[in-house]
Amino acid sequence: MKQIFLIIVIISIYVSAKTTQRTQIIMGTFAKITLKEEQRQYIIKGFNLLKKIERSLSSYDKNALLYQLNEHKQVKADEHLREVIEKSQDFYIKSNGFFNIAIGSVTKKLYDFGGNEKIPSQEALKNANTDINITIIDNLIKIKKDKTLDLGGIGKGFGVDKVANYYREQNISHGIIALSGDIQALNPTSIYIDSPFNKQPFLELKTLKPNTSISTSGTYRRYIKNKKHHHLINPKSKKQGKNFVSISLITQKDNTLIDAMATAIGVMPEEEALHFLVNNPHIGYVLVRPNGNILYGNLEELSKLIWH
Repeated sequence: MKQIFLIIVIISIYVSAKTTQRTQIIMGTFAKITLKEEQRQYIIKGFNLLKKIERSLSSYDKNALLYQLNEHKQVKADEHLREVIEKSQDFYIKSNGFFNIAIGSVTKKLYDFGGNEKIPSQEALKNANTDINITIIDNLIKIKKDKTLDLGGIGKGFGVDKVANYYREQNISHGIIALSGDIQALNPTSIYIDSPFNKQPFLELKTLKPNTSISTSGTYRRYIKNKKHHHLINPKSKKQGKNFVSISLITQKDNTLIDAMATAIGVMPEEEALHFLVNNPHIGYVLVRPNGNILYGNLEELSKLIWH
């Protein structure tokens, strides 16, 4: 099934003997939930919530609301779709336009990542409509006829947040929710990130606080034909980002934010990306350049780095 993106970045999570972990394929990737053995009945409830969100945000499921919006250019949204689009509009402003869900006019309509993948012509890229303008009236959402939305840069983080919030409401304080590179650890734990060059763990993030959110993206696992045609595409130039091959962001209780910002930083000019991170000290970061150099910061209160 081409629409299943099997792990953009490989992340290993420390799991103790007193916990239970289950895995399902949801939102086009492996969804993993780990809880204490005595709370394992809540794992299926977490998966069911993710499936409900997928029925709102999927651009592959013909019955999903986002698919219907892209197909018919208007849809009556539920709470999840409306919230994600409104947050996306806010993140568009915060990222100076580098996070833009209208990039779907390129990633979905032209490259068709996860579908009938192809490399589009320069003329087609030039003419793709990535204008962010989206009309929301009550719960009715409308887009222009030549526009396609892609929530792949925010949807997994949003799903992780919703499940983590649900668990906190149930007084669950020990567990991990992971959707590919988007993770929230309800308790302090260790998370290992693979090198973009040899697929071996090169870094351990030892979380210092409960409810730590981590989002990791990269240019080296999801591409068409060769890594030059990867999925992180600048919505302004419509060209692939080249400054970082791996982006890991860390913060507290906000996978939605850092999922979107990891996408944006992947396509920003390096100077602008670093300026954004310096001005957002609540977001820790580890960035890997194509030459192997590593930039990191804002981590003192969030995570201890252990290099491997």
